[in-house]
Amino acid sequence: MLLKGYDEVRAAPRPLAAADMVLVRIAYAADLPTPSDLRRGRDEGRTGTESQERSRPAPAPRERDPVAISPSIPDMPEFAPIEAAIETISELHNPQSFEDLVALAEAKRDLKLKHALLEQLRLVRFRPGHLEINPLPAAPRELGQELMRKLKAWTGRVWIVAVSADEGAELLGAQRRAREANEIERIRQHPNVKQVLQHFPDARIAAVRTTETERHRAGP
Repeated sequence: MLLKGYDEVRAAPRPLAAADMVLVRIAYAADLPTPSDLRRGRDEGRTGTESQERSRPAPAPRERDPVAISPSIPDMPEFAPIEAAIETISELHNPQSFEDLVALAEAKRDLKLKHALLEQLRLVRFRPGHLEINPLPAAPRELGQELMRKLKAWTGRVWIVAVSADEGAELLGAQRRAREANEIERIRQHPNVKQVLQHFPDARIAAVRTTETERHRAGP
């Protein structure tokens, strides 16, 4: 320890501090037992333990506690994937008419596609999963592909969208405007409405909305 401390003091940048640490270690080591004392104490402790073990009576055998054996229960299957699949299926739609397609686009808040369905293509033929259209020149060129892609995502089935040379029906937006104009004219002919218009000649009927009661009364 002295030789090691001597080397440390010579190599240390602060020799005095290193010498202090060497002295502390020497003072601490002075209180420790010598190797021979440690060996003697270990041998005496081992001999005393062996004599105590030999003098101690052997413990009497005792009955083993009964062990309860429970049948293994297999892990229950997780139903989370099934529930998620049911929710996914319930979110899918099954449009049965071209009007349903427009309503579906509106429900999905795809206003661009809704406008295209109303004002940029004529319906030639419709059945679930198959659609024949006659796009106007103003319609986007990729409208058919976009329609197939979104209908598959919304309904969970493949849709065939074919472009036809047939003229097809009138634009759905024009049909709606014509029906609304006819409905407004029918309302104008009602006696109560005529009376109101006589008192307010500048008033006009902007739109007609079907109430929930009338919708249930009309039926599907």
